[in-house]
Amino acid sequence: MQLELDLTPRRDDNLIRLMLQPPSPLVVDDTAHRKLDRYRRDQRRKYKA
Repeated sequence: MQLELDLTPRRDDNLIRLMLQPPSPLVVDDTAHRKLDRYRRDQRRKYKA
């Protein structure tokens, strides 16, 4: 795993780490939901203004 990360100097180390060894699916889901909620909130704010 470390070798794979060392071979890719690009900034998607996190993506590779996720693909190689995903944490619990719940954690991923949680962040996705949070992003979605923030996006919806921003949209609502935009249309209210």
